Amino acid sequence: MKLKFLLAVLLYLYLIWNCEIQAQEKIAYVSEKNTFAEQIIFPTQPEHVHGPTIVELSNGDLLAAWFQGSGERWADDVRIMGARLKVGEKQWSATFIMADVPGFPDVNPMLFVDQQNRLWLMWYTVLANQWETSLLKYRISDNPEGKAAPAWSWQEDLHMKPGDKTERGIQPNDRFVASVHEQMEGYEQYFKDTILTQLSQEKAEAQLQSWENYKAKLDSLARGKNMLRSGRIYKGDAYTAEDLGYPISRRIGW
Repeated sequence: MKLKFLLAVLLYLYLIWNCEIQAQEKIAYVSEKNTFAEQIIFPTQPEHVHGPTIVELSNGDLLAAWFQGSGERWADDVRIMGARLKVGEKQWSATFIMADVPGFPDVNPMLFVDQQNRLWLMWYTVLANQWETSLLKYRISDNPEGKAAPAWSWQEDLHMKPGDKTERGIQPNDRFVASVHEQMEGYEQYFKDTILTQLSQEKAEAQLQSWENYKAKLDSLARGKNMLRSGRIYKGDAYTAEDLGYPISRRIGW
């Protein structure tokens, strides 16, 4: 499968969403003569479809995935769906389930193939219908080739520990908190210079207030303030007791 073919599929894959309206999902690709063409992956259906990902397997097959259900994080029937385009063929397979934790929204899949030609699927299961309660999961297929869904050989939650040690609470100089602040400052500059300048004063003020509220929420999550407990602020070997946050949200995948 030529690189141009794959890049064009990535660029023009129309698995975006159809929320309350029905939409036919299509992809576009570059043929051997470098002309564009569109193709329906699956027929019109009423469910919400979003978050596409696509990968080329070692045998040249294309494997696409997306999440689908009656909503996003607030809909507990959301699952990860997929379809396969066999090498040399023009028709995508029937859709199939790639991952589904019953009773929880499964969202935002990502596919990739590692150096051992193993297929990885990574996605989030939203535990409490809010993005900051998302738990990162992954599956591995040692032999992803076939006609339908890959056979999965391993699945696990992905545990993370970003930032500094937090055994006694998140410290004032924590690296993860500083990283979040740096990203927010960069976006805020862009937000003020590029977006707010295009709005009326009234709308700009409203948007700025919304941003300040959102920034405060991100800072609170980074500092673990949704899990305040007794902690210790260290200065060398000495410490003072203080209620501090613990990193539940950033460790489960936020």
